[in-house]
Amino acid sequence: PRHRHQHEHGTALGVFDRREGPSGPPPEVERLVAERAAARARRDFRRSDELRAEIAGLGWAVEDTSAGPRLTRKDG
Repeated sequence: PRHRHQHEHGTALGVFDRREGPSGPPPEVERLVAERAAARARRDFRRSDELRAEIAGLGWAVEDTSAGPRLTRKDG
């Protein structure tokens, strides 16, 4: 089963935006986004930036919005 707390946290933050298709982001990207949200909550912005780079390296972009992070697939 999924990690219930992580999934609920991600859903609340809007990071599991399924507009990218039925499969959505891979579990590794979801895990990194959740870890990045926790780092931001701790005000650990250096770690947050490192995680953003890891997410980008996997082909996804994360944008911080007033409703929480938004995750989209990068083109190309």
